[in-house]
Amino acid sequence: MNRKSPTCGGRGKVPIALALLLIVPCFALGQDAPPTGSAIFIHPDGTGGQFWTAHRIHHHGPDGMSHWDRLERMGLYRSHVLDATNASSHGGATVHAYGVKVPFDTYGHCEEKPVEALSGGHKSIMQEARDAGLAIGLINSGQICEPGTGVFLAGAASRGMT
Repeated sequence: MNRKSPTCGGRGKVPIALALLLIVPCFALGQDAPPTGSAIFIHPDGTGGQFWTAHRIHHHGPDGMSHWDRLERMGLYRSHVLDATNASSHGGATVHAYGVKVPFDTYGHCEEKPVEALSGGHKSIMQEARDAGLAIGLINSGQICEPGTGVFLAGAASRGMT
């Protein structure tokens, strides 16, 4: 399936609350603060809102609170991509990593131009954290080549090139 879109980031930008905001200090998002700490992206592959709701009901009751619910910063967002009502593993990951809606077949890079992140740069939030002097880490519940994690530090014009 080859879906083309006239934009990759830029037009069609949608502010997205990133799950990574749970762990990344504010300065990594462009606010002033000293470069201390670390940024860790935890990727429980395949877990969406329905998973967390089922977990909560099963373990804590419908009005209960899980440890996940008690995190200081929690972000919910709409996970579709720019040109489809669903997301691919790599396109959805690019939405997470850059904070903007992108075409379905995007893997951190578009053929036309680099992805323009919500910050205005061409780096994922993990690349921004690294360049701000933070130690970074990736934790993935799936296999090591899972694009939903890889796109935070890598990009390619085509997923077939990864």
